[in-house]
Amino acid sequence: MMTCMIGWLTFMYGPLIVASIPLLDPTTQLRQVLVPADAAIGSIIYRLRASDPTVDYPLMFGLQGEATTVSIDSLNCTRLNSICQANVVLRKRLEPGRFYDFNVNITNQRGETTTTNCSFRATNATTPIGDIFPGAPTLLMVSEKARRNTELGTIIAKGNPARPNGVLLELWGSPQFGLYQKLITNRDAQATVVLLGQLDYETKTVHHLTVVANDPWTIMKEDTRNIASWPLLVAVLDEQDTPPNFDLAPPTTTLSPTLIPGDLVLRIHAEDGTILDLPQTEIVTQPGNIITLNLTGNNGTFDVSPRVINGPSKFQIKVSDPRLLDYEERHSVVCYIVAQELGSDNFTAMAKLEVILNDVNDNAPKFSQDKYEKSIEENSEIGKTLLRVEATDIDREPGSKIQYTRLMGSGSEFFNLDPITGVITVAHSLGLDAEKTQGFNLSVEAADEDGKGKISTTVVVINLIDINDETPQFNKNIYEFIVNREKNAFTTEAIITATDKDISSPNNEIHYELITPIENLHLDEKTGELLISNTWTETRIVVTKARARDGGIPVLSSECEIRIYPPDSRTRKMVFIFPGKNLDPEYVRRTLGTITGAQVTVNEIRPYLGSEPGATDISRGYTSDKSVVVATLSYSENSVVDVNTVHQHLLKYKNWLRDQVMEERANLSKLQNGLEEEKRGRLNM
Repeated sequence: MMTCMIGWLTFMYGPLIVASIPLLDPTTQLRQVLVPADAAIGSIIYRLRASDPTVDYPLMFGLQGEATTVSIDSLNCTRLNSICQANVVLRKRLEPGRFYDFNVNITNQRGETTTTNCSFRATNATTPIGDIFPGAPTLLMVSEKARRNTELGTIIAKGNPARPNGVLLELWGSPQFGLYQKLITNRDAQATVVLLGQLDYETKTVHHLTVVANDPWTIMKEDTRNIASWPLLVAVLDEQDTPPNFDLAPPTTTLSPTLIPGDLVLRIHAEDGTILDLPQTEIVTQPGNIITLNLTGNNGTFDVSPRVINGPSKFQIKVSDPRLLDYEERHSVVCYIVAQELGSDNFTAMAKLEVILNDVNDNAPKFSQDKYEKSIEENSEIGKTLLRVEATDIDREPGSKIQYTRLMGSGSEFFNLDPITGVITVAHSLGLDAEKTQGFNLSVEAADEDGKGKISTTVVVINLIDINDETPQFNKNIYEFIVNREKNAFTTEAIITATDKDISSPNNEIHYELITPIENLHLDEKTGELLISNTWTETRIVVTKARARDGGIPVLSSECEIRIYPPDSRTRKMVFIFPGKNLDPEYVRRTLGTITGAQVTVNEIRPYLGSEPGATDISRGYTSDKSVVVATLSYSENSVVDVNTVHQHLLKYKNWLRDQVMEERANLSKLQNGLEEEKRGRLNM
């Protein structure tokens, strides 16, 4: 009994071991997040945050499985941090409406791992980057002599009212720059870009920075990301701080004892930067001495002329093989001049020759991408930024100073190209119509030497995203249908039809509905067909209206009138064949009214194709151009047909037909005469 009690006590008071695993911050759970489909490849679409109860940092974030749409970049983290963070980076272009899901592993230094499921949906929206960073600059300029803490410019970022904290800014890209920031409202922040380290134009002329905003302003119904970024370029301005370089200065020169003041000892060439041609050099020896000159260690790049000199003489170094003289490969070439006396003593002297190469513009600009692609909404506002092309040149100035000179291709007039930054913006929004074109294939031209030198081009593809800007339109304003004698259907197929010029779903999906419901009358929402559900009881003409609406946002719609005639309404739908084409509907209506004595509504006029079911062609022989007319005829109790008026009308119509036939024959005769004259002319040649 005692043994059991001791064992029980040991269990109760033994060491308690609690497993501690990394915990994902609940405010950054990437679940059902909305991401606009225009998000750029390589951009950050979300920021993850996690902690560890034992502060066993750093935590490592990684993808589980083979997810290819995104990647995870863990940020630097130490025990001094309360949390560890990681960026979710987009690696593939998103498809609007598609859902994406993947798993993220978070592992501490003991190997303990938490796995969380992440998901987001691509929305048919665009990133309002200009609203998040209102008035933000894309280019800042600073002298290479600027001192530490020099303020370069300011950026304002708007915060998200739906988030608990105000917006927080970060600066990425170079440790030589930093941010001083402050909240200017309870959500918005203002940051000043400052210089933290010394700049050198000769080392780097442009610094590519990125301003990252945590918890920025978004349109929450289409974008719920917790991060946004703004590209920022800092251009370094050159100052004159490079001293001249001596191209040829032998360390030892032998002087003749016969020299007098004013005699030439050595000629040295100095030039600021680099040289264009190798200088001519003089060597001073004793009178009568014969010297041979050779170059060693130059791999055949240079040659000395003359090779043999007698006494004080001049010689020249010439280029024999320029393959090693490439500034982009090396900035200087070193070899040695060996002078050997021909005589009993055979004295030898050696001097180092260092040739400083001067860069020439022998390389064309090179774009960072062979193809740039961007999707924007049709009718985007003027000034909207699409993308930025970037080209670099490995030559030195002025060969490295690039201007973006032309934007070429069909539709290029709808866009502006900034010649300095390479930013492409919207110039004319009316030309961005997805119903006319789905996109533009353009080319951007870049030239070095400030736009006057060598040229390169790259491809820019701009895709237009269809928005709901077209209203459904009915084919006719008035539709007329007649109920059959059984009163359970219509005498003809009763369908109303509308079309929508938008090119994508759901913007061009049409739904039909009756504005005022009618008993026993049903309108199919998808097909637009009218159906009688039971027995038609109305004895009068029923007039109602129908609406066609699309499925886009905002919903656009139009209306039409529907007239339904009862079986005994003395109303008939008839088909007529008229001579001629492109008939005037009003003329046709008056003609049929005269002939039939009815009130006529012209429903349709279409070309006659040689036959028409249920119709007899009574105009055969008059003209080859005929039209089919579908009309609704309504007779009243007092309908009258004036035969004399009909006769006069038909007589006028007959005369018109005869004139048409004579005109056609005359035109045919002219054509035949012309062909015969042309044939006789060729025979006489």
